[in-house]
Amino acid sequence: MKVRNLLFITICFALAACRPDLHFMPDSFYSATAEIWGDQTEVSLVFPADAGSASVTFESNKDWTLSFVNDRAKDWCSVPFEGGHDGTYTMRVSVTPNGDYDERSATIVLSCGELLRTIVVTQKQKDALLLSPGRVELSPEGGTFTIEVKANIDYSVTLPETVSWIHTVSTKGLVATTRTFRVDANENIGPRQGSIMVSSSLGKEEVTVYQAGEEPVLVVSEHEVDMPASGGAFAVQVTSNLNVEIVSVPDPCDWVEEIQTKALSTNTYYYAVAPNPSAAERTMALVFRNQQLGLADTVLVRQAFDRILVSDTLAELPSREIRFAVLVDGDQPEEYQVTLSHRWLWMGERETGEDYSYLWLSAQANDGLEPRTGYVSLERKGVARIDSVTVIQSGRMPGFSFSTAQREVKAPELDAKATDVWILWGDGSFERYAADAIHRYAESGWHDIWVEGRSLAPLLIPAPADGMKIDFSGLKEKEDEE
Repeated sequence: MKVRNLLFITICFALAACRPDLHFMPDSFYSATAEIWGDQTEVSLVFPADAGSASVTFESNKDWTLSFVNDRAKDWCSVPFEGGHDGTYTMRVSVTPNGDYDERSATIVLSCGELLRTIVVTQKQKDALLLSPGRVELSPEGGTFTIEVKANIDYSVTLPETVSWIHTVSTKGLVATTRTFRVDANENIGPRQGSIMVSSSLGKEEVTVYQAGEEPVLVVSEHEVDMPASGGAFAVQVTSNLNVEIVSVPDPCDWVEEIQTKALSTNTYYYAVAPNPSAAERTMALVFRNQQLGLADTVLVRQAFDRILVSDTLAELPSREIRFAVLVDGDQPEEYQVTLSHRWLWMGERETGEDYSYLWLSAQANDGLEPRTGYVSLERKGVARIDSVTVIQSGRMPGFSFSTAQREVKAPELDAKATDVWILWGDGSFERYAADAIHRYAESGWHDIWVEGRSLAPLLIPAPADGMKIDFSGLKEKEDEE
């Protein structure tokens, strides 16, 4: 029995010796330029905007490798080696000066077999309120963490009302510049993100709190970005512990371009949007994905357009002299320059509405038998695009008129063979003929109504009422010419 127990203990020791082991050695971190803290699984380094370095010592019993979560961080963060054998190592992590006004961060992963150890490097932006750290990552179990505020001005710390899982902890003995917070356990499958805002006369500084869920993380900060027609820039922050590739839809997209010169942070991507010269809204999508695990998150980018025309691009007119309006965007009609293609078109007054304006024009009567076409070109101040309205005026057609004092008038009944019929109601309005058309006048009094069209006879005119007067001379004149 004793021999069996001894054999079992020997096998257990042998199995334990084969297991990979890699851990950071406490009390062996050193830096004159960075704040350092950590435990057996993760070390955090927070540098100011100046260049600096920090030493991290770890011990491994097997071969190990080192990698950046995103290779972009290598532009400003460096380490002396990428792997090694078993033993104790002291590694110096160095950063170059950060001349930008954005904080940047990098994640370095040490791998030994299936074991992973993490070094999170954060470098503050230039001339900013210094928080240690500016980024906090927590496990799903939650816990407490502290932030240190280095400032020579008064400041306040606030938590958004929408974030109920981060709590301020009041602890005795803390110095005035140290704040402690507690994070609840994350019972959701996915990750979550919160923030702590530190405000001062210099502006606002934000500590972003990321808490992992029960699966790999790939989350974008914004899912929809709305850009004006003039273009501009926007940023997307990606929270991920994976290698991320970016795909644009459509690909290529010639109006959204990544700003490589500013993309110094591992987790933040900057984009420039060109002005939109078209007359329609345009959209594209940025897909951040990890194909190996099948994870993706999408940012939809929408860009508005500079509107010119509110009305249709086609104006159809009867043959008689007529006044009509072109509706344009905005309440400042003086912004528009109008160019007319023919002398039978002329510009009238400009009228301001609430959300749009009226450009009033007139067309001279068309005495020809065939229809004619003209164009109204519109240019808006500050908009490179030129829009136009096509004006089609009917040729001279037979017609008749009648006068009435009624406030509500029905369209006369015409033979079904009548075509291309217009009704001019005598108060400046006109429309294509419809058998059920009813017109209501805003003011009382007599109104002269003109009806013109092809094949108007025979006509079914109701009995005159209220002194109605009917004039068929227009029809007879046309018959004589034919």
